[in-house]
Amino acid sequence: MQVSFNSTLHLSDTLVPDLFITEYINKLSGNAIRCYLTLLLTFQHGNRKASPADIAQRLGVSVNKAEQALTELQQVQLIVIQSGIIELVDLKAKEIKRSLLRSPPDENVSETDLSRREAIVQQINDTFFQGVMSLGFYTVIDEWFSQYQFEPEVVYAIFAEASSKQMLKNPGYVSGIAQNWGKSGVKTYSQLNQYYKKFEERQILIQKIRKKLKIKGFLTEYQEEFVDRWTKEYGYNFEIIDLAMAQTVNVGSPSFKYIDTILTAWHKKGLKTAEAIEADQKAHREQSISARKVTSSPKTRRRLKTREQAEQDIPEEELYRLDLIQRYSEAGEDKE
Repeated sequence: MQVSFNSTLHLSDTLVPDLFITEYINKLSGNAIRCYLTLLLTFQHGNRKASPADIAQRLGVSVNKAEQALTELQQVQLIVIQSGIIELVDLKAKEIKRSLLRSPPDENVSETDLSRREAIVQQINDTFFQGVMSLGFYTVIDEWFSQYQFEPEVVYAIFAEASSKQMLKNPGYVSGIAQNWGKSGVKTYSQLNQYYKKFEERQILIQKIRKKLKIKGFLTEYQEEFVDRWTKEYGYNFEIIDLAMAQTVNVGSPSFKYIDTILTAWHKKGLKTAEAIEADQKAHREQSISARKVTSSPKTRRRLKTREQAEQDIPEEELYRLDLIQRYSEAGEDKE
């Protein structure tokens, strides 16, 4: 059905909900925004029906693009389409309903803490949003206080962090910061400082590993999981990790799995320091030399070099490194 408009000048105003501006406008494409505003204008003048063809004509786009815009509006629940009829969702009623369904405030929170929270929220609103912070952020801030027990200063730091990355317009990014800090056990501002300190130390460690292994790009998620295991579970610093990487000198393309095999073997043996590891390597080297001396018969004597090793002309002094690597690999297989 054709959307009808008076031929006289339109001197009236079309009301646009603040919720649309604060909550939705950054999530929508240009065509979807224009489509929504056109629907608002149409419905406020009493015309309740409009087809994609009507909207396409009004916007000056193809019917396909008009349909895409309508689908986009429907996905974010700004409109409902039933039996070919487009219905605008009442955003104010929707927000009121969501507010009523929120979990009740924590009764264990004192009046003093509530006042501090309200003050920090107001400061966030004034500092980062010029006094027009979306209602959605008010909701998630309440959830952060309840779920993660953040101090008010930590919540302010979340928005400061997002602002420094110019990501305040992305609610998912802001919530991701809160989730990462919450999962890391951050509650107080003091704990946040410790979190940043450990984060910086981890980045420096990763940078050193990349430099040693000549990795130009960033580590993958799986490689970073290995690093976290070495540092958090095994308690190893870069000195120990560097010793493990040094054991792969004769490996053409050492993988993180290979290095992990060595470090896991050291961890299983309870080797915690560089001195302990070097002593273990020395003991193994001496044991290998003694075992070779015991066998005196040329026929039964263990070869110092395999045929492949001889062809590669590997120096005698490097053979013990290969023995160690084989030893660590077998230890890893035993673990599995």
